[in-house]
Amino acid sequence: MNKKIRAVLPAILIALCIVWGGASESFAKQKSHVTDEAELLTEEEEKQINQAILAFSDLTGMDAVVVTVNDDQGLGAREFADRFYETGDYGEGEKKSGFLYLLDMAEREAYISTTGGAVTLFSDRVIQELLDEAYESLSEEDFAGSALAVINGGAARYREAIQAGWVYEADSGIWNGDGVIRPEKSVSPAEALISALIAALVSLWIGNGVKRRYRMQDGKTVAILSSAGLLAASGSAFAFSGAADELLHSHTVRRMLPPPVLKSFGSGGSTPFGPSSTHHSSGGGVHGGGGRKF
Repeated sequence: MNKKIRAVLPAILIALCIVWGGASESFAKQKSHVTDEAELLTEEEEKQINQAILAFSDLTGMDAVVVTVNDDQGLGAREFADRFYETGDYGEGEKKSGFLYLLDMAEREAYISTTGGAVTLFSDRVIQELLDEAYESLSEEDFAGSALAVINGGAARYREAIQAGWVYEADSGIWNGDGVIRPEKSVSPAEALISALIAALVSLWIGNGVKRRYRMQDGKTVAILSSAGLLAASGSAFAFSGAADELLHSHTVRRMLPPPVLKSFGSGGSTPFGPSSTHHSSGGGVHGGGGRKF
């Protein structure tokens, strides 16, 4: 019996090591995407934010992180956000694509840090728009609402870009597209033919109706008398003399019309929403971003 146990024991130990190692690796991958060091959020609000982050990641293939702090360690909002994202090993794909929304209570600043494909999606213009949306909640001390505004706003911009013909490759973090806005649904040749036949039948039906209205019971067409014919039938003498129309009291007003507004997705058609400014963090990473005091 002891010999059997000794023979099986190494195999059991190896199996336990494999299971423990797998469990440890899985635990390491379970990073927290909401870090509330400033204690601004309730448990229910953290749950709502986590659900929004999960929906954003499933839709876009990018990561999302929300952080609140009372002490930015003297780094400032931008450097703290960039470093937190890098050291936390956040991001998806080759370029670690994703964004971090920071509420720096030490500086009273809301900051959005972007990486990889999120740099393109969160252009300079989009960041300012999202900060506008977040500020409405921040002005009321609704910190969870501000985070949800940024996350859901980012998802909405992603949908707009996809609808406009852009394609995002999550693995490489690269956006591809010509920036040409496409209709949500195109008309097939069969649908076009059916529409043309329906239009022809309707036109024919209307035309026959008009003809019937202007025919008498015996089939003779009713003659429409002109005003000249009516005068001739009554025996009145009528003479046309040369006449010229004269336009009195006229003047011309010229107005400068503005050029038509063209909906543009990107600068030179290279990005969905225009250019994105980037910088290097102290750790060497390339980030976009922007912030605003509140």
